Amino acid sequence: MSKVEIIPYTPPDYWNISESYDGIYTVCRFHQRDEFVTRFPIIMKAKVNVPLKNHLGEKEYVSHVLEILNESPPVVKSKGRGRKPKPKPPLWGNLEMIRYRFRKEKELDIVELTMYTNKKKHKKLLNFATLV
Repeated sequence: MSKVEIIPYTPPDYWNISESYDGIYTVCRFHQRDEFVTRFPIIMKAKVNVPLKNHLGEKEYVSHVLEILNESPPVVKSKGRGRKPKPKPPLWGNLEMIRYRFRKEKELDIVELTMYTNKKKHKKLLNFATLV
């Protein structure tokens, strides 16, 4: 599997935030069909591997990127006796695609992914609700 390069999001200067984030939580709500399931919409940008996109097609390429983002980190081997380490969940939670858009920014091909996640708070995703 190939690696996905996430383009960091830097907030505007007037917010006085010097950090950069992997994506942002959106404040708008998208229609959800499932009852009793809490999901939060996020937006992330990733670099496009143009030869792979041309080979697979747009929909297959986006599903390939989503599959890579949903992979959980590798399990650390135990050092002998003791309890076996538990597998960790995916880094940004379980992601489900809402929509995607291919764009060109500053001579760079990117894909803007709008997805659902099941994680409410993540330190690498900017949350607008906490800023207000």
